Amino acid sequence: METNGKTACIFGANGVSGTAMIEALLKEPVSEWKSIIALSRRPLQGTDFHNDNPLHSLSADLLETDVDTLSDQLRKVNGHEITHVYFYAYIEKQDETELVNVNRELLKRALDVIVKTVQAEKNQGNFQSFALQTGYKIKEQLRSDRIGSKASGIAGRIPK
Repeated sequence: METNGKTACIFGANGVSGTAMIEALLKEPVSEWKSIIALSRRPLQGTDFHNDNPLHSLSADLLETDVDTLSDQLRKVNGHEITHVYFYAYIEKQDETELVNVNRELLKRALDVIVKTVQAEKNQGNFQSFALQTGYKIKEQLRSDRIGSKASGIAGRIPK
């Protein structure tokens, strides 16, 4: 079966957005994606792996695993052929400074891993996109007393 050679890497594959992206890519015609690499701290949940499925699951903690090790793991599932990255990794922290710092480190490590993996095989000419979902869970920040009366309808529906 001929494919156009696209390879996706999804960071944060077990989260809501990561799972949705996996499902969306798997719904594409089989010829569309050569490989889909799903990376998450825990093994993928509820995903059907079979021979004609281009999905590969990697379980690794971006904060605990060094860049060289992650790059080696990616290369074992043809990570050097990555053309598209979807970044959905996220760690919740109550303190806003901690939240920003830990998630900045997640993104930095993901970028370092992708650069090392893709450049290792001189594939950087085939790399096409890096999609970054931004924002954070704003459960407490969305309360009407913090952002004004315009949001009171929304804030009233958010449990404390």
